[in-house]
Amino acid sequence: PRMPFAAAVHGGDGMGPIVAQRAMDEVLKRADSFGMGVATARRSNHFGTAAYYALQAAERGCVGMCLSPAS
Repeated sequence: PRMPFAAAVHGGDGMGPIVAQRAMDEVLKRADSFGMGVATARRSNHFGTAAYYALQAAERGCVGMCLSPAS
């Protein structure tokens, strides 16, 4: 089934912060439209401080979580 609140971002092995920002932009756009937004990002690299992206949601009155499987 299609879930319009969810996005999958393919990073193309690009710089982590650029891919993460693109994913967060998708999350916030979908949250505006559907009340929630979720995105996964793959084929990316280290994206820096996770809180930077989660705080973008908080600044818009949303709950934000940013997770990574990296050590």
